[in-house]
Parts: sequence; structure tokens; C-alpha cells
Amino acid sequence: MKKVGRNNPFGVTDGRAKPATEAQVARLEKRLGARLPEDYRRFLMTINGGRRPGGGWEVPEHDVFIDTFYGLRGDFYDLADAVARVLRREPGTTHLPPNAIPIGSELGGTRILMKYRGEAVGSIWCKARRTSGSRNRPRGVTKSSRCWRIAWRHP
Repeated sequence: MKKVGRNNPFGVTDGRAKPATEAQVARLEKRLGARLPEDYRRFLMTINGGRRPGGGWEVPEHDVFIDTFYGLRGDFYDLADAVARVLRREPGTTHLPPNAIPIGSELGGTRILMKYRGEAVGSIWCKARRTSGSRNRPRGVTKSSRCWRIAWRHP
């Protein structure tokens, strides 16, 4: 198990992941036709996704409990594969907000999305909690990817 420290500030435990390279991030950006937000680029080139011990990252201010962040990893949680499915408009992706890509998932599998282009670039989205009579539509969580910093501070 990896410990939180200078080389692993977010406490990710998945030993298979190496930081993404600039070339990997650039390939993803080329495919999207847009540059990713700087803090998300830094996240990929520092941690590159994964899971955290003890059940993930809780962001109570935004009613989000993140189980997994996707990365450029070549495994089950591969960001490039998730983006490819969205760009091909495969079943299960056509309901996503425009210009949004999956960047992770909550416990239970609800996808965490990030807008990569447009006015709301960097905003984080997930499906609304279903309540009686409500629709299960994506809801904005925060206007910027700074919510990761909130999650990372939580033990």
C-alpha cells in the first residue's frame, strides 16, 4: 500500500499506475480537440488516477463520494477508453452533457464527469440522486475542478 507523501499526495493505492506523460496527455487532448484544465493535467501527470484506501474521497460540500479516478493507465479505469466511448457515442454515453468526459466514478458506479470544452470548462458533474418523482439527470457539482483539492485534503 502506498502512503500519502510528497510522491503520492492523494493517497492512491493502485500500484499499477505510473504518472501519465506529457505525450499521453497531449494525445488525449488531440483526440478531444481541446486542452484539458491545468489542474487536471497536473493530476494525470502526478497520480494518473486510481483508488484510495478506506473507501475513496468524500466531498460533503458537493454531496459526492469518489471511489475511483480514471487515468491514462491501459487498465479497467482507462481514461482514453472512456473518452473513446463518449466520442463514438456508444450506448450509455449519449445522455451525457455536451463536451463532458467521464473522469471517475462514485461508489455504486455513478460517473463523475468533467466539461473539457466551452464556457464551463473544468466544471465537475455527476448524476443527481434519484428521489421520488425526480429525473436522474446530470447535475453540476462545482464550477471548477478545484473540488479535487477539497477531496484530497480529506483523510
